[in-house]
Amino acid sequence: MKYQTKQAAIEAAQAMGSAAQTYRGAARYLVAMAINTVPLYQRGEKRLWSRGPVAATNYICERRGARCARRLGYVWEQGAAYAEADRLNRSICERASDYLATRWPYRRSRSSWAGGGHTISVTIGTPGISGGSLQVWSRNGKWRGTNSYANITTTWETLYLYPTLATPDGLVVVAAREISPREHEITWAEQGRGFGLNPVSGYLIRGRHVRAKNIEAARKKVARIRREAAGKYWAARRLATQAKGVWVSVADSLAAGNCRAATENYRRELEREIAQGKIGAIRGDILLGLRNDIYTRRAVRVAAQRYA
Repeated sequence: MKYQTKQAAIEAAQAMGSAAQTYRGAARYLVAMAINTVPLYQRGEKRLWSRGPVAATNYICERRGARCARRLGYVWEQGAAYAEADRLNRSICERASDYLATRWPYRRSRSSWAGGGHTISVTIGTPGISGGSLQVWSRNGKWRGTNSYANITTTWETLYLYPTLATPDGLVVVAAREISPREHEITWAEQGRGFGLNPVSGYLIRGRHVRAKNIEAARKKVARIRREAAGKYWAARRLATQAKGVWVSVADSLAAGNCRAATENYRRELEREIAQGKIGAIRGDILLGLRNDIYTRRAVRVAAQRYA
């Protein structure tokens, strides 16, 4: 903005909150306030109108900017900068879509006689995701099938945090914002009806995604999940250690509360597969290696108590 006098500039700065009393101070304040501090990936694109004073002003500014860029030598003209940005955008988006095409975790068309194709489109813009299918026919017109598709619109910040648009556990990321190292606020995709996809908001903390109303609630949820997982892991480790030194019999299985008929059936199955004859007991670690479920773990625990 132009000011007719120095006093007008000082008054404008003071009206904006400056305490400047001199023209130099007012000028520094006005320049600082004019600087755009919004990150580049959050700025919108200024549209150029086909006619009118705005279009004329933009055209003049573009020509002057191009002239300055050529004079300086190391500044790109706007047209060249836009072309290079488009090229880089396409490359990054294609890399993400190619990765998802080989590891798509949701429903996709499986038609065999006609169709069966699946395409994924990744673009940069306002975050969103949609999916669906298109009806196709075989070349002879007798068989009908579908081709499925998924359209993902994401942001630069999301692609920076997740270049493949996939979480460690395989979900597709639509939008992401870093809160702190290993803590992100994200929007991921969940399967909808048919080939549809629905965006779901939540948090990804230390590799685990949860839904929560805020980051504090999400941290508590993840801490509880990690404690439960750690408890199951160490319980399985203790059981595996105990199983190496115990022999499990039919009596141990019955004492653990397992059904007699199912226990006898599995004993006969083991006799056919590994014993080729009568079997009275089997070592605990071998049993768990063959079949590790709630019934065999019960029997191993009861047998371990006899050796305690």
